Parts: sequence; structure tokens; C-alpha cells
Amino acid sequence: MTRPALLALLGMLLVLSGCGGGGGSEDSAASEPTPAAAPADASAAQRAALAAQHRSGDPEAEGSSGGKSATPAAVKAAFRRAAGFPLALEEDAGTHEVLTVASTDADGNPLPQADARLEKWGSFTLYVGEGGKRLADVATLGDVVPSDPPDKAGIVWTETVDAVGQKSNNATAFHAGGRIMLTWLGGAERRTDATFRRLQAVLRRFDG
Repeated sequence: MTRPALLALLGMLLVLSGCGGGGGSEDSAASEPTPAAAPADASAAQRAALAAQHRSGDPEAEGSSGGKSATPAAVKAAFRRAAGFPLALEEDAGTHEVLTVASTDADGNPLPQADARLEKWGSFTLYVGEGGKRLADVATLGDVVPSDPPDKAGIVWTETVDAVGQKSNNATAFHAGGRIMLTWLGGAERRTDATFRRLQAVLRRFDG
């Protein structure tokens, strides 16, 4: 092969190599969410919620907030002590568990005590990471962890509309550095009530 032909071949290989490398890094960057910047006047709760919404970069990291104490078993035990009844396992995703208050028994029959439980504790879902891991590191972002910005209280509000057009505002709060996530079904206005505060009191035991 002549020298000019060899130089041309080397140049082509370099161009192809550069295109491949650039595309890979761009795809990699696009796959990772960019953490939202906290407002200058953000509260501590708001900053903590923003941190819980995004990947830590190390799915094995336990950190100092919650760590391995914030496990599904520990959360279920704490709730049972506080409420006097167990949470129902709605889903075990392997990376996290989804817990809620059961309204029916194993055969699908309505539980007579369900109304009283919901009146005291509200309608809610708990997401708890397995092995002390953060939900944003192990779960699919968007499908589990909402990306909407939190308010000053650290609550992420999302609106849903049911089949008959009734709007509900759902409050999402994070605990144990993002290892526990509470999603609470609210009403037409963006405000919480005693049921939400009751749940928060139980979950705050895993903070710090």
C-alpha cells in the first residue's frame, strides 16, 4: 500500500473512532438525569427532597441517612407498632417493596375494618428500597420517583384525574435520604391533613 493510501486509511479510522466515542458519551449523558438546581432560598426539606429525586452515582452507597435500618421489614414493623395492623405488600420488585393498607382479604372480600383504617391513616402507598438502597438508584425514574419540583415543605405535588373527571392532588414525601417514599392521595386542593401528618411522624423515625 502506498504512503498516501495508508495515511488516508488511518485518517478514516480516526474519524470513525471519534464519531463512535462521541456518540457513546452523549448517549450516556442523556440517560442520566440532570439534578435540578435548588432555589437560592430553598429550605432544608426542599434540598433534601431534590437530592432524593436524583441518582447518587453509587447505587451501593448507604450514606448516613437511614442506611440499612430503612428496610421494608423495619418500615413494616414500625408501622405495625404505630397503627396496630400490618401493611399489605402490593408489589415486591426485587429492588424495592410497595406497601399499602389492604382494603380486601386474600379472596377479594372487603375488610370490615378497612374504612376505619383509611379514615385514620388515609389512602397512601409506601415505596421502600431493599438493602438500604435509595429508590432513585434502584428504581426506574419517572415510573416510581416523581421528577416534579418539591415545595418548601419538601413535598412533591402531582395531580391525577380519575375516570369520572375528579381531580386529586397527591403528596409525595421522602425519608431516610430517599430510601423511603410516601405517596399520599389528597383532595381537590394542595393541602395535607392529619392522616398525612400521622404517616410522617412514623416515617421520620428513619431520618437522620
